[in-house]
Amino acid sequence: MFHEIFSADNRVIGQGFNEHINRLYAGYPRCIRAVGCKIFYNHLTNQEWSEFEQHKEFKIIHLIRRNRLRTLVSLAIAFKTDVWLQTNFRKKVPLEKKRIYLDPESLFTQIMQIESWESQTRARFAHRDVLEICYEDLVTDFEAVASEAIGFVGAKRWNPNRIGYKKQNPEPLDQLISNFPEVSHALKNTPWEQYLE
Repeated sequence: MFHEIFSADNRVIGQGFNEHINRLYAGYPRCIRAVGCKIFYNHLTNQEWSEFEQHKEFKIIHLIRRNRLRTLVSLAIAFKTDVWLQTNFRKKVPLEKKRIYLDPESLFTQIMQIESWESQTRARFAHRDVLEICYEDLVTDFEAVASEAIGFVGAKRWNPNRIGYKKQNPEPLDQLISNFPEVSHALKNTPWEQYLE
């Protein structure tokens, strides 16, 4: 599994699409049953998404999060701490270093952008074999959801004990968001009030 090969950390967005996608077609040992990568909605331009759609051999796993506020919080924390994944829980970032401020004025725009990207992705791959997974389900029942994904891509066997990732920000939102009362007030009586947990 390659990581985010199309991200701005690895290229100038809009340049080198073929060069990067060709990395997925290298020769692999026979024990490798499936090869893939992680692509965020904004990693590809519209033109590149069109090019990617031409690669019919890829199966699409669309990972979404029901609580889009949590998506924004996780992203803000990752930018603040520069910790993008958690493999060793003994080295977790302390809460006081993770607390972030969210601009209540831009929350609606950001949440609606995520919803728009999700809808675009569903429409873009409506004619394809797609497995949509909710992050919350993955956390709740990792082995069952991961087994479904492994089977979906055509790999028959896997070892769940080799997966070392941990949930990075398990704390309640009112502990992670420094201006939680403002955020709560902004989302009250909106379709997104449920995100406040």
